[in-house]
Amino acid sequence: MVLNLATITGKVTTGLGRGRKFCSMPPYRNAFRDLMGIEVFPGTLNIHLEKQAAKAVWSYMKREAILVPEFKWKGKEYGAVQLAHVDINGVPSAIVAPLKTSHTQQIVEIISSQKLRDSLGLRDGDEVKLEFPGRITILQAPEIRCIIIEALRAKFANEPFTDENVSCMTRKRTQVLIQKLLAFGALVPKDEGYCITPLGRSLIKVVLTGGVYDLLHVGHLVTLKEAKKLGDFLFVIVARDKTVEKLKHRKPINNEKDRMKLLSNLKPVDTAILGQEKNYLDTALKHRPDIIALGHDQSMDENAIKEFFEEKGYPHVSVVRLKAKIEGKSTTNLIKEAQSRLAFK
Repeated sequence: MVLNLATITGKVTTGLGRGRKFCSMPPYRNAFRDLMGIEVFPGTLNIHLEKQAAKAVWSYMKREAILVPEFKWKGKEYGAVQLAHVDINGVPSAIVAPLKTSHTQQIVEIISSQKLRDSLGLRDGDEVKLEFPGRITILQAPEIRCIIIEALRAKFANEPFTDENVSCMTRKRTQVLIQKLLAFGALVPKDEGYCITPLGRSLIKVVLTGGVYDLLHVGHLVTLKEAKKLGDFLFVIVARDKTVEKLKHRKPINNEKDRMKLLSNLKPVDTAILGQEKNYLDTALKHRPDIIALGHDQSMDENAIKEFFEEKGYPHVSVVRLKAKIEGKSTTNLIKEAQSRLAFK
């Protein structure tokens, strides 16, 4: 894993004093944690760059930045920001760039889990070294992603994660990479194994979908495969029996535990969990997916779901309406067909 970093220098400068306010707001803090893996210190470090250095940084941002969209929170509107990994004097950090700013293009704002002025002993005018895309990108290799997926699966199951959970490579190789993840802070020791951290969680994209999944058919499989393509890890919320009775006005053919077990064993599904009877969005909120995938015929409103997450302080959660469908394939049609055949006999 050789990482070639572009290096530029800049000088510490005093900012406008707004970084503390925005880095303290839950929607931005949640986005910085979930997208960058940073439990951000409430404040930014401002760096002044020469024109050529600034040009290189903004070119990098144009290629690599992740967008936190504009959002409403507590009745006020807040602007979109871009995020991208960077190291500052060797400390993993991130550039945060509001789409609307009073800064010139030669000023970049840096967020970190540390108060960088203190931890690096910086004062205005001090020269610092920025390296990008940042050493954290070394953790985006396929082998690392495999380990993170297994660690997250173990977390969903409330089970300890160890090297024995990983089957996509040799145990020796797994142990080497786990040590690397520990060194970076993507995993931490816990009990007899390890636990995934916000940094580790940010290395993969998690997709949520949900439904009844009473009598599984090819339409379900096609939809689940399309949902999985949106990210690295797919978890499915399975409706509770009482929820099915309310929605379908009938008891499910298969009980909730059987339906969850069947879903868990389908190839596209990484984890299946039971939802809550009152509001499945509460279950979704607990696990903070990056993307919520709705089936083509599900009645939930995309905008309402997006607004729910914004109000809870998660403006970066996106909602996608899946297009995959196979005409005539539904649980209702299967039940009608079975009833018809039994009546015919």
